Amino acid sequence: MCGTGRFLLPLLEEGFDVHGFDASDHMLQSLHAKSKAKNLEPTVWKGFVEDLNRPEKYNLIFIPSGSFCLIINPVQVEKWLQVIYDHLTDCGIFLFETETMQAAPQTGIWRGSLWPKKIVKKLS
Repeated sequence: MCGTGRFLLPLLEEGFDVHGFDASDHMLQSLHAKSKAKNLEPTVWKGFVEDLNRPEKYNLIFIPSGSFCLIINPVQVEKWLQVIYDHLTDCGIFLFETETMQAAPQTGIWRGSLWPKKIVKKLS
């Protein structure tokens, strides 16, 4: 779930040994374009969490930007957690961002941002 490399590429630039994967061809194409422009060669592949079967064990597994919340089936969540657990070193850390029902705003309260398109008059 490395997406376009927003987090992966800066870590790679800093010299960290990072791996990543994503299920989206589009995201991986964007990542490869960005990495080529920066002369970086990331270790990334196409795949799903539940299919992860690598020989490596990781000190950190990081799923950013609420992507873990995209899985709402409890059975699937359990599978993900097992796969992630199996790929962590003995002292490894699983870091992810999620929202809970307690974090959801009360009904009728919206806390987002609205950015309307500006109307530009054409000059004749």
